[in-house]
Amino acid sequence: MGMQRDIRSYAAENITLRLKYLKKRVINYTQAYNPIRPEVFLDESYCNEHHVSSLTWLPVGKSAERFTPSGRGRRVCILGTGFLYYNAIGKRLIGNGWMVG
Repeated sequence: MGMQRDIRSYAAENITLRLKYLKKRVINYTQAYNPIRPEVFLDESYCNEHHVSSLTWLPVGKSAERFTPSGRGRRVCILGTGFLYYNAIGKRLIGNGWMVG
């Protein structure tokens, strides 16, 4: 039971690329582990038009039937960006939130 990690994540090339990425990230942090320059985090999710949870309540009767399978139809893309910004010393959070635009 449980989730298994994708075996490709242990490939030598992926390990090398991840190490390079982490080294670049560490340069932007103070000794207190706060970012020197603001970092923006991106999130992207998708939801199908006819998606319903397996435990969704539907009305009783013929109107309760699903006319379109869950995986069919249009897809909505949900995007979000968030940021954290600390002062120059890195001891006090001076900004955070969602970016608008």
